[in-house]
Amino acid sequence: RGDVNYQLAIPWAEIGVTAPPAVGKALTLGVVLNDADTPKFLGGGRGRILWFRGVDTKNTEGFGDVVLVGPNGP
Repeated sequence: RGDVNYQLAIPWAEIGVTAPPAVGKALTLGVVLNDADTPKFLGGGRGRILWFRGVDTKNTEGFGDVVLVGPNGP
């Protein structure tokens, strides 16, 4: 099936973060990626990647905490 890498880049101001990002800081997040490829890629059909289930359930209790790490890990 091959490797697929997704990177997410969202400007801090767009998500309401006012404090400067720092290793060890946490934020609450919920993301869903819907990806529909042609049959020759990844088996076709609709694929979904979830970072926590809050978006699917439309409930903020389903969002999770993400802890920021540096380029070399925590």
